Amino acid sequence: MYVDIGTDFLVKSSDIIGIFDLDTSTIGQNTKDFLKKAEKSGMSSFIGDGIPKAFIVMNDGMVYITTISAASLKGRNEKGMAL
Repeated sequence: MYVDIGTDFLVKSSDIIGIFDLDTSTIGQNTKDFLKKAEKSGMSSFIGDGIPKAFIVMNDGMVYITTISAASLKGRNEKGMAL
């Protein structure tokens, strides 16, 4: 199963470790440091155009920052897409 995380970019649902809301999760310094480290190491990618709303952590260490809300991504992940 795959999840569309924005602009027709698909990730394998079994590879998702977590989906996080940027507004609530970036209050803590640890999350800010984690996202900065991912960006500096080249392990983050911005998906979509507009204001970022959520980020997705993958089991390979990649972090996708997306304009789709965490709630919508969660729903898409639970529903899944058969390809």
